[in-house]
Amino acid sequence: MKNNLKAAALLGALMMLSTVTGCSEDDQQAVKLSKGGYVESVMKIDSEVFSLSEIKLIDNKLTTFDSMFCKQYVIPDDDSKVKQSVDQVLKKIEPSGGFMTLLASSDGVYFISKVNGESLEPEYFIVSSEGEEQKIDIKDYIFNAEYSDSGRLFMLCGGNLCEVMDNGSVKPLMTVGENIINMDVIGDNVIVVDEKGVHFYDIKNDKEAEAPKALTEFFAEYVNKAGSEEVRLDMCKAPNDSICIACSDGIYKYILNGNNVEQIVDGVSCSLGNPSLKLSSIYCCDDESIIVAFDEGTISKFSYDPEMENTKAVVLKVYTLEKDETISQLINGYASQNRDVKIDYQIGMKDGLSYEDAMKDFTTQVLSGNAPDLIMLDGMDIDNYIDKNMLCDLSSFESEWNKDGKLIDNIVKWNKKGDKVYNVACKFTIPAIGADSDDLKKLSCFDDIAEFIKDNRKQYNDTFPLMYFEKPEQLIKTALMYMSEDIFSNGKIDSDKLEEFFGSCYDINKYNEKEGEYVSYSYEGSEMSFTDRLFNVIREDHTVAVGTVNTFNYDLNVLESLNSLSPENNADYRFGTGKSDKVFVPKCNLGIVEAGKNHEEAEKFIAYALGAEPQKLAEENGFPVNTDSLSWFYKKNENDINNFYGYELSSLDDSKTFVFDIKWITNKQAKEFDEYIRTLDTPFTVDKATEQIIINNGIECLNDSVSASEAASKTVSQLELKMKE
Repeated sequence: MKNNLKAAALLGALMMLSTVTGCSEDDQQAVKLSKGGYVESVMKIDSEVFSLSEIKLIDNKLTTFDSMFCKQYVIPDDDSKVKQSVDQVLKKIEPSGGFMTLLASSDGVYFISKVNGESLEPEYFIVSSEGEEQKIDIKDYIFNAEYSDSGRLFMLCGGNLCEVMDNGSVKPLMTVGENIINMDVIGDNVIVVDEKGVHFYDIKNDKEAEAPKALTEFFAEYVNKAGSEEVRLDMCKAPNDSICIACSDGIYKYILNGNNVEQIVDGVSCSLGNPSLKLSSIYCCDDESIIVAFDEGTISKFSYDPEMENTKAVVLKVYTLEKDETISQLINGYASQNRDVKIDYQIGMKDGLSYEDAMKDFTTQVLSGNAPDLIMLDGMDIDNYIDKNMLCDLSSFESEWNKDGKLIDNIVKWNKKGDKVYNVACKFTIPAIGADSDDLKKLSCFDDIAEFIKDNRKQYNDTFPLMYFEKPEQLIKTALMYMSEDIFSNGKIDSDKLEEFFGSCYDINKYNEKEGEYVSYSYEGSEMSFTDRLFNVIREDHTVAVGTVNTFNYDLNVLESLNSLSPENNADYRFGTGKSDKVFVPKCNLGIVEAGKNHEEAEKFIAYALGAEPQKLAEENGFPVNTDSLSWFYKKNENDINNFYGYELSSLDDSKTFVFDIKWITNKQAKEFDEYIRTLDTPFTVDKATEQIIINNGIECLNDSVSASEAASKTVSQLELKMKE
């Protein structure tokens, strides 16, 4: 019998939506678009690329460099291949015992950093076209640098915008923030965007200038994100005294001293909106065509076609609670293939909006007749929506999204209600436990893990964390996956199990680190990343790893390569939460909103999302559910390029070093994995409101503000109150 590890339901304000019904297809509205627009053509560099540099006009040719591998790429005017060559000047000065990075280039001159031998301290040089090096007198790290049209070199270092003078000295010009989003030299201005805002430096008059209000307002959204997430954008000079700005949302144009920033290319339907590509540079040509380069070696050219017909488009409204890379890639791919569809992508908790406020906004949309068509239900109370008849039955068109039975049904249809399907999962991850092979046998539940850590901390004089978590909330969120079945058994909240849960979290938090000797691995990834914690099991004794296995590339291949560790190591792992090895986490759960106006397009989107090719996207965020996609991943072992080089791990005190060859899983391992995932029958989901209540009370417990018993009592009361609202 399938167990559903759903946490307690939050009914909330959405209860009122039970009377809302869908609109007929006759109510759908078409959007008339104007004639003319930019057409994207994509060029891909065939060889391995580390990171592409700023696009520059060198010898009258549009040129970009691989910042690490000394390769030069000339971008063609037509649709021919990108021309590649090794830059002989850079190759000539490349250090033999270290590495070199190109920071900026101009016509006949380069600005580089070198790290020689075992030293981690970079040295900086200006290199002429003949290979002559002039050392720059600076000790700070430099991450942003660019030449002006007149050949002046500007850079960011030491919290300042600086200029490199002819004698190699560095002159500070103005103070900037710590979290730099972008720096560009455009005409007579250096523009810096950081967490403090937008800064202008007038290089013609050598003084700081006031940033235009329109640009300040435009960049406000990105400024708010600085430091909390990676933000990629770039700017360039454009004809008619204007600026082009590229970011994940598209391409924008701003006329200097103007009042508006105008979008000219929508990122949703082009490469800029693909989260797997990292924007590197933008360049606007004299004919107003636009070149955009991405780190990984993709180069897009946007050419304006005044005769491009945009006669009619339908609108597909997509709603997610939080930003999600999988749905972003799916939206980007679908929009690219369906040019007549305008996708309105809404993120409920955007810009720090709380869950409660996001749900109020969502309620308002639905009641006002503006409901989204497609909804990603991750973090939401899915069963509540089903009970209130807010979601369409997807089984009515299963022949479209499950053609030839190519899906892993037990995962895709994990929430099937009788013969009806109201949501489908596009991805899934698997929880796991890792430890020394002998210790692993003793860990049959999360309480065992907590007791194991407590005993080891008391017994041994380890100076490192025994289970690494950067923040208490990460520990609580991960632990919930391991104990949810006990806490929410049979649809009821077990107060005793909840108290045990908080007690276990308390012990792990208390005994994880040696008192007074905090150690950080400087790891800020997902709290669910299992493999990173297993690395700690390999290099340190008495440690435990928990989290989810999310992908072939970084996770499963690493786990299946443990037997190649040198010297041999007893680190081992097993799938599951200890009590059950059939648990999985369904991700990117899609449903169609009954009150939406465009069911037909939403149905097409779901069919696309579950197709073989789209299922290969966002591979780091979960395993695919399409069997053809799974087979494609399995067969990657047939190409030697997918067998990685040796991976080295060192203990914190450098007393131990381990090396192992990471190779793609074998056919036997792939077959065992495929057979295993078809047996998964225990989905873990938790809605955001329930999760936050548990986290808030858990943090109070971990901080000794309340006892585990008090935290459990408060949680039960708050969850029961939520159910009654």
